[in-house]
Amino acid sequence: MLSSVAGVTGAVALGSGAEAANQDAADDGEEEEEAGARVNRQIVGPAVQPFEGNYVGQFLIASYPSESEVSPAVVDDCDWPNWQADQTRLYQGMYLDRLSRRPQYVRVEFYMNANRPSVKAGAPFIITETASCPDDYLGMEVQSVPGDVTQGEPPGPTVPPSELRSDDRSSGG
Repeated sequence: MLSSVAGVTGAVALGSGAEAANQDAADDGEEEEEAGARVNRQIVGPAVQPFEGNYVGQFLIASYPSESEVSPAVVDDCDWPNWQADQTRLYQGMYLDRLSRRPQYVRVEFYMNANRPSVKAGAPFIITETASCPDDYLGMEVQSVPGDVTQGEPPGPTVPPSELRSDDRSSGG
């Protein structure tokens, strides 16, 4: 499945023709993001069909920052985001249904905290939590997929072998 995501993310990155530049983290107490680390982000995005009620576990693929004007009211009216409405960056992207035999996707614009480093074009995220917002929007917690997985490199263990319980080692993981 991750190879399909890598294919889709590569197509999105190439198709966009744009890649976001990294910015320094803001002085709001958040740590700068490391290349191989999983990163959680909050976003505000539209509620769309065919994903209605089925967002958790699906993918959000970030394409590139949008040139469209940001509508701070979308963020301001929602209790979910952990940033101020005037500190918002608008992105192009897509929701990708990871469970379909033929992956379905819907192109969307979504909002992220502009004080966090920019997201690279094609960056995949897994939606881990949702909350309702007014006007057919959702607040979402998303977690990045480590780059080595999406670029075809062997995924190393996420838990060092020394921290595995003995019954985990005997069952292969």
